[in-house]
Amino acid sequence: MEFTIYRDSWRRGGKNELDHRQSGETMLLNVDNMMCVLGQCSFESGVPLENLLEVPEPAEIEHHAFSGIVGIFVSRNEAVVPSSWGNSAFTKTAILINDDDKISDSEREIQLTTLFQSQGHSLNFVAGIAPWFLHIDAA
Repeated sequence: MEFTIYRDSWRRGGKNELDHRQSGETMLLNVDNMMCVLGQCSFESGVPLENLLEVPEPAEIEHHAFSGIVGIFVSRNEAVVPSSWGNSAFTKTAILINDDDKISDSEREIQLTTLFQSQGHSLNFVAGIAPWFLHIDAA
């Protein structure tokens, strides 16, 4: 799958908020309309915004809403009884890269792009606000 990450809506690690023009906690979608990389990808995979709001990671999305990300970001752990949903190894790595405050944004983009490519997906980083927020800001 091909994903587009909108930098002005991308909540990621960094040395300080001002340098990265970011706000709020790192969530799939926070109250400041900022989304981590997996939040943007989850929305692009069909998870509604209301199911991403203030959710810290994909495995915590309400189960009825995450069918588009099963096998990509979440997987069923059959090793435990009863079996449960959890973040995939891919997701755990993406979270670490997204939230790393010791790497530059260019290095973060390279690492995330490489990770997604290893799973047969692509990331395209573009300037601007995610288009799904444009109607919110105009209201």
